[in-house]
Amino acid sequence: MQRALLAVLLVTAIAGCKSVDLGWSPTETGCVARGLAGALEMPGALPDGDLGSTDIRIGRLPDTGSGLATLIHFDRRFVGPGQVTALPRVRLSVGDWSERACTVVMSEAECPESADLYRRLASQSLPVGFLFENPSDATLMHGTSYYLQSIDGNGNEMRWNYYGSPAHPFQAEIDSTIDALSRCLASAEAAYLRTPSN
Repeated sequence: MQRALLAVLLVTAIAGCKSVDLGWSPTETGCVARGLAGALEMPGALPDGDLGSTDIRIGRLPDTGSGLATLIHFDRRFVGPGQVTALPRVRLSVGDWSERACTVVMSEAECPESADLYRRLASQSLPVGFLFENPSDATLMHGTSYYLQSIDGNGNEMRWNYYGSPAHPFQAEIDSTIDALSRCLASAEAAYLRTPSN
C-alpha cells in the first residue's frame, strides 16, 4: 500500500513539473525578451519554427559583449512534393546573447538579394575532414561561433557549428552572406536599437 501511495505521489509530482524549452525559433516580425544564443544553439520545436524541407538557416554569434548575433532563415515555404504554402521569404534576426532579439520577416520580393544567396549556399559543401591532418590541442577561450542548419531533399537534418581557430572555410560563406544581406537586416537592427533593454 505504501509503495502504491508513493508511486502515485511521484507520478503526480512529475506530471506537475513543467519542462522549460531553452531553445526557440524567431518566426514573426517583432522584438522579444529572449537572447538569440538560444535560437542558434538549440532551435525550438515551435510549429512554424522548424526547418522546412529545402530551408537553410545560418547564424553568427560573437563572443559575449562583442556585438550582436545574427540569424538568417531562408524559408522556402516548401513542405512536400507539390506543397508550396506561399512565396519564399527570409527571416532576419539580430540580438544579444540573453536579453533581446528582433526579427523582420520579408518576402523574396522585398529582399531580392536573398534568392541568389540562398542558391549559392545550397550549392556549397562542408569539408568534413577540416584540420584532420594537423589537429590542434589549443582551446579557443573567446571567439565567434558560426551555425548552419538545413534539411536535405531526402528529409535528413544537418546541424553544423564551428567555434575555433584557424578559421573554417565555411565561415567566409556565412560572413559574406550576412554582409550581402545588410540592407535587409537594417530594419531588424534598427528595431533592436529602438527597443529598450529591461
